[in-house]
Amino acid sequence: MRLEIDRESPTPIYVQIRNRLRERILSGELPEGLRLPPERELAQHLGVNRTTVLNAYRELKAEGLVSAHVGRGTVVCRMEKPQDEGMETLSAPLHWERYLRPLPDDSRDGIMRQIWDRCPSPEVACFSCGMPDRGLFPTELMGELHTRAFREAGPEVLDLMPVEGYFPLREALADLMRHRGINASPEDVVVTGGSQQGVDLLARMMVESGDGVAAEDPLYVNGRAVLNSLGARIYGVPMDRDGMRPDVLEGLLRRYALKFVYVGPNFQNPTGVVMSSPRRCEILDLARRHQVPVLEDDPYFDLRYEGADLPPIKALDSSGHVLYASTASKTLVPGLRLGWVVLPRPMVRRFVRFKRGADLATNGVAQWVLHRYIVEGHYQRHLERVRREYAHRLKAMEDLLAQEEPRTGWRWHHPQGGMFLWLELPEGVDAQRFALRAAARGVVCAPGSIYAVDGGNERFLRINFTLPSQEAMAQGVPLMVKALHECLLEDRTLRRSDAESLSAV
Repeated sequence: MRLEIDRESPTPIYVQIRNRLRERILSGELPEGLRLPPERELAQHLGVNRTTVLNAYRELKAEGLVSAHVGRGTVVCRMEKPQDEGMETLSAPLHWERYLRPLPDDSRDGIMRQIWDRCPSPEVACFSCGMPDRGLFPTELMGELHTRAFREAGPEVLDLMPVEGYFPLREALADLMRHRGINASPEDVVVTGGSQQGVDLLARMMVESGDGVAAEDPLYVNGRAVLNSLGARIYGVPMDRDGMRPDVLEGLLRRYALKFVYVGPNFQNPTGVVMSSPRRCEILDLARRHQVPVLEDDPYFDLRYEGADLPPIKALDSSGHVLYASTASKTLVPGLRLGWVVLPRPMVRRFVRFKRGADLATNGVAQWVLHRYIVEGHYQRHLERVRREYAHRLKAMEDLLAQEEPRTGWRWHHPQGGMFLWLELPEGVDAQRFALRAAARGVVCAPGSIYAVDGGNERFLRINFTLPSQEAMAQGVPLMVKALHECLLEDRTLRRSDAESLSAV
């Protein structure tokens, strides 16, 4: 068999052999059933090591082009042909699973779909979504700013912006960060398509399949989705009222080579917990001592309704250990899809390279609009408005829950801001089963189990109070009470049935 190999080529010789044979098999020059030369014979003919030919044959076998048979050697496989040679094969559906990376097996992904499917009508009390109320969107002003973008900036605003983002917006965001205590220059800020893109790209820069990441448990579902998609091993760190527990984190850092620590210190999703100032210092100190980055996901910083702001962990960082991501989606409008990251200078260039491969540039019109919205003072006035309104809604939701607490036994800790209440159901009530019953009555809640890293939180619900109106709350909470009583009645019936079965034995 005549094969040409180039000993000066940087391509390994076994790959050259595989490629030459593959071409001849696919072209039909080497027909099905043909026996290829034995490895030793072809190696001698080509003047290479037998292992080189063996590796080439193994790759062809892995591709299904050849098969090895005892006594027959290596034989060209039969080419797959449709059962019917007719044109109807052109309309056969493609088997997509052959071409897609497998997703992590996570049965929790379908729970919310089951809950929504159980809902009888789209006119529901939605307590499950982590969204602002669209009734508070500055729709008219946003329209005016978009019109001004075309009039004042001209066609340039429709062109591609720099990958790093529109520089005037980066200046405005750096100033916004300084008000949070983060000493950032515009060169440290990169505009992203929401903080979700920032978290996703940062994780992709650092994590390979099998790498370990420490994260709060319970954990934001889309943060977990990013890490799962990369094949990361997520080590859940339990939380208390002060946030992520540093004693457990330290044990993980001593035992494993972690790529980063993922935290949401302000009004954490889903629990609403605010990490205390001493705890922030402890987490940062552990990161410094073990030389591990911290990825701080901070979309809710501006949604504080009482008490004093606590500086982000990034504001305490003088050694470049903290990667910071934030967004305007939770405070302003989610549809702009604008967020930003603040990075140590050595990380900026690498991040920009990753971002260029993801989207080339972030929406230029949206960036122009957000810049003007901030520098003209609209953002601060908007924050004051939504804070007042969401504080009223939080009180309304807590008042309604408190009225029912004596006959339900549910409990929660009062949050000082954010979007969520972390509601604990009474002993024996499974939140997933409760959520399905509540959905059947027209109330959608998110069971705590979908946020658990390795199982748990079966008695908790994440309740959003920023999206539903006070009228929807007043309708929804009594329906939750009815669903809860159904669960309790069912539980008592099952226990009585079990007791009767045992007594009959």
